[in-house]
Amino acid sequence: MRPELVIIAMKNPIQSGTMVIYLQDNGYKTRECNNGKKALALVDSLIPTLILSELTLTDMNGIELCWRIRKTSQHPNIPFILLLENDDTEIRINGLRSGVDAFILKNASRREILTNIEAILNRHKNHRRQSGAKAPSLSAKMPDFTLIEILQILNLTHKTGTLKILSDEGIGEIGIRDGNLLWAESPLKSEGEAAIAELVLLDNTIFEFDANRVQAKTNIQRPTMEIILTCCSLLDEKHLAIEKTPASSGENGL
Repeated sequence: MRPELVIIAMKNPIQSGTMVIYLQDNGYKTRECNNGKKALALVDSLIPTLILSELTLTDMNGIELCWRIRKTSQHPNIPFILLLENDDTEIRINGLRSGVDAFILKNASRREILTNIEAILNRHKNHRRQSGAKAPSLSAKMPDFTLIEILQILNLTHKTGTLKILSDEGIGEIGIRDGNLLWAESPLKSEGEAAIAELVLLDNTIFEFDANRVQAKTNIQRPTMEIILTCCSLLDEKHLAIEKTPASSGENGL
């Protein structure tokens, strides 16, 4: 079995070199680059096992690099770890929305970094094994999960099946193959991306995923991660509008 290959995207050659030595001492193969464009090329040409990137590269930041891999790469599901200078909540949120699998502080011990890499690789191997077999149906009530979170989970685990969304408005469905969105229908009779946008904004919903029900049709064209990011923006706009709405007329002294 070939050694695990890790692409290290860091603009500081000294820090990058230190990481290379440590990973190679622990049995990994490595390739270095200091910019996102080169990292993207290496992903498609070498098909690495994992990408380890710092936030600030010479031509783009690590969040954009992850988003581009998820959106345009021939291998969009490669695990991605982002190295951070400090624990910034907004950076983590934006990173999660772009498909980052894990965050590690740059001043973490090499042992902690290695443990995170091993854990993420093991998790992805398990996901690949599980996606190769028929999976049981599952259900959960939102907001324990948001629809966006469910779509991200199904995408990262390469699931195939039909996601049913039950709400006060009726029943909507989303077809998924290998984690990618194929088609969608909302209870308001919209289809495709318009249907997903409506489903994301619904409240009091329950979902059911049936891995054994697959329909050969499509009405969605854009990449899955791009649609998920668009839905995140729609949800942010909804929450912002709610925050700006007075809780009651009594607050206005009426």
